[in-house]
Amino acid sequence: MLEVVDVIRRDIADLTGGLTASVGVASSKLMAKIASEINKPNGVFVVEPGTEAEVLGPMQATAIPGVGPATAERLRRVGILTVEELRTPSED
Repeated sequence: MLEVVDVIRRDIADLTGGLTASVGVASSKLMAKIASEINKPNGVFVVEPGTEAEVLGPMQATAIPGVGPATAERLRRVGILTVEELRTPSED
């Protein structure tokens, strides 16, 4: 798998005159998108199947695409800052 990633990144650099690419590899498009942000710039991050919750848990809620500043502020007001806290909100 990492050999394919290396080939793709090398092809991007060759075809664009040296442009780098960060790559996320995961079992879903959403997780791959989030993973590609982890080792920027020019890095690779692999999320092994079954470890998604472990990887996402400590991240800021804004790591989830679509959670922008307004939603993040609403979540912050109720004490939710991380993805793990989104998974287990209290009734309060």
